[in-house]
Amino acid sequence: MMCDVVLETEGVSFPCHRALLASSSDYFWALFGEATTERLACSIRLPALTPIGLDVILDFLYSGWLRVSESTLPDVLEAASYLQVDTAVAICERYITDELSAENCCCYANLAEYHALTDALEAANYSIATEMAALLQERRDDLLGLNIQSLMTVLDADEIPAVKEVELVKLALDWLGENGPLPLLQSNQLLSRLRFGLIAPDDLVTRALEYHRTGSARPIKQNKQSTLRAAVRVVLVGGSSSPDHPEQQVLMFNPKTRTFGSLTTYLPQRLRNHCVCSLGGFLFVVGGEVVSKVWRYDPRFECWQQVESMLQKRTKFTCCATDDSIYAIGGQHTTADAACVGCCRVAA
Repeated sequence: MMCDVVLETEGVSFPCHRALLASSSDYFWALFGEATTERLACSIRLPALTPIGLDVILDFLYSGWLRVSESTLPDVLEAASYLQVDTAVAICERYITDELSAENCCCYANLAEYHALTDALEAANYSIATEMAALLQERRDDLLGLNIQSLMTVLDADEIPAVKEVELVKLALDWLGENGPLPLLQSNQLLSRLRFGLIAPDDLVTRALEYHRTGSARPIKQNKQSTLRAAVRVVLVGGSSSPDHPEQQVLMFNPKTRTFGSLTTYLPQRLRNHCVCSLGGFLFVVGGEVVSKVWRYDPRFECWQQVESMLQKRTKFTCCATDDSIYAIGGQHTTADAACVGCCRVAA
């Protein structure tokens, strides 16, 4: 075959002809130039490329036929761009434009943006705007993974069929939560594309209402937007100088200032031998003598709420929180020792 150079990637070798490579690719033309150390090398490593991508591009250089599919497109386009085979890049761009659908438009937009394929990017962004209603319902994760330039272009579109502006606001906020933090200028540029004048006054509080409607699952639904803006506090619940008269006042200790303060609201019930744990920034007070109740304190609104009780009264026990559950371990059921472990799922 008279091959005079071998291309290697990921342990796979491709015997080739130096002259054909140099005449077909700007990359190889420069690589095999008179002033390079590679001009006489017997093998060239290309670790940036995959065997699939390199194989398809080499086949194209030899035969003029480009084999590309949805699964191989990223590898083939990467190889074509890296090796500066402009004709193959143009064919990949045409393939993207012709094959756009709701299932792949976000992926292809990211691919086109990364490789600076202007026409394909414009077509993909148009497809996203056209298919937005379906994408919001069925492929929201694809939208959350979209590059910021495409998202801004789509939000700038004058036609996004069957989608309310409030849905676009939710999308933009969710995208920022998924991809942030971003520089302030980029965040402002993104949000400036939203048309707040198209949102009904009642819809402006939709996002806050969605959080409050999560009910008992609120502690495990926390994110950046619901995290309290406050320093860490150590909370002291119950106890008193008199064992027969437990305090309902709850004290807070600030480690930074090393001072105590008190909550503005009191513990709903006097308790002894109870347990306290924290989950998702909420305080849970569990059980106690002759009590099976569970109380939850929300520091965001400084309020107590009784949640689902334990199946049995439990005292002098240990509790801990993990993932979405609170476990009550050991202790006593009124007078008898408790050999079982109780589990309360917060989202139940």
